[in-house]
Amino acid sequence: MRLCPLYLSIVPIVLSTQLAVAEVRTCADYVSTGLAWNSKLDRFESHPFILNKFVLIIEPVSKQLTISQDELNIIFDCNILFDISDRWTCFDGGAFMFNINVTSGDYIYSKAVGHIGAANSSMPPDTIAISVGTCVKL
Repeated sequence: MRLCPLYLSIVPIVLSTQLAVAEVRTCADYVSTGLAWNSKLDRFESHPFILNKFVLIIEPVSKQLTISQDELNIIFDCNILFDISDRWTCFDGGAFMFNINVTSGDYIYSKAVGHIGAANSSMPPDTIAISVGTCVKL
């Protein structure tokens, strides 16, 4: 049959896609800094932040990441950055962005809600944070 060669050429692609599994890594910041609201001065100021550790789940087929920390899971949808397949830029649909080199594990994690909670509201402005770190395979 003429369909047989085409069918056989498709099967390995489908199987290789189905066999791609999520990869779990532990991640740790080595620097974390940003801006925090100083209510006494009524402005943002530079501020160091606590270094975080978290678990990262990489879904290679769907290009999704999940950050799991303190019983909170943040899901990111990712795109290839600069057409380089191991560099992903990922967004959570809100204010968080996570850039990672999936080969080396190096990342930049930014939380930039920023000035949404203005000083004239009952809530102080949100902090703006950026962290740099590395993820290693478990």
